[in-house]
Amino acid sequence: MAAVLPATARQFARAIVMPNLKPPVVNTAQAQAYRERIVAALQAEGGNQSRAARRLGMSRSTLGTRLDELGIPRPQKRPS
Repeated sequence: MAAVLPATARQFARAIVMPNLKPPVVNTAQAQAYRERIVAALQAEGGNQSRAARRLGMSRSTLGTRLDELGIPRPQKRPS
């Protein structure tokens, strides 16, 4: 029979297995540098989020989350 852990112990165990992937931003200079790195990757890849995410070493969904958190507008698809 599995032991039932208190909520705080479950949260602690989950944090070890699934660490918070948010950038370690300590001050605004670091936040600005992180933002510039993301914008530069998007520009280098012509706005392609998948390739920019790969360049940054993160998943496309994580990049989307970072864009939202940092207030960076998502690139629009070009009309066909």
